Amino acid sequence: MSDFHFKYFTVQQSKSALKVGTDAMVLGALIETSNSVTGLEIGSGTGVISLMLAQKTNSLEIDAIDIDLASFEESKVNFENSPWSNRLSAFHKDFFNHEKEKKYDLIFSNPPFFRRALKSENERSNISKHAQFEFDDFFDKAVQLLNKNGHLWLIGPFDDLTFFIDEGAKAGVYPKILWTIEGRPNKPQRFVVCFSFQRGNTEQFSFTIRDESGKYSNDYIKLTKEFHNKDL
Repeated sequence: MSDFHFKYFTVQQSKSALKVGTDAMVLGALIETSNSVTGLEIGSGTGVISLMLAQKTNSLEIDAIDIDLASFEESKVNFENSPWSNRLSAFHKDFFNHEKEKKYDLIFSNPPFFRRALKSENERSNISKHAQFEFDDFFDKAVQLLNKNGHLWLIGPFDDLTFFIDEGAKAGVYPKILWTIEGRPNKPQRFVVCFSFQRGNTEQFSFTIRDESGKYSNDYIKLTKEFHNKDL
């Protein structure tokens, strides 16, 4: 697959298990980076979300980890070729082996969230899309690495929202911000949630990616206009 050209950077994606897609674009655009100095991306793939966040800030330093060797190698190249190479570091490792002594202000992931769907014959695709772990372990590890005032951002299938919130609560984090993402009007498809250690009211928002005709909505165009290098 050809390179994906953004306004300020290019993503090579011929080797990565997952290519640039709407989920990554939505998550990267919605994550709030204010007051965050250190960031961790879990399952970085091409590195596109880390690149988007680096574009949005002047100081955020991000560690991006992926268990898939080819994805790691490609994200490393994408980081090195970007204007923010000094703030982006790629690591080939298992998230569960990441050193727990290091703490992060911001942790984010487009995780392999499929738990019940049928798997394909492509093993790399299965690993990138289908959870090979228990989500309680995922949350426990993420919480270990999160600063006390930090935030954990995730995207997942809308039907699994309650499951994710329950698993987060077991680990001691609670939804601070919740976005409902509709693929078409009145058809919830994904959620984006920001967890924190503080209990309280959840700020709730929603937007639609495409209108009834299938064209990108004005909200989506506005959300991603600082990243795409051409009009949608």
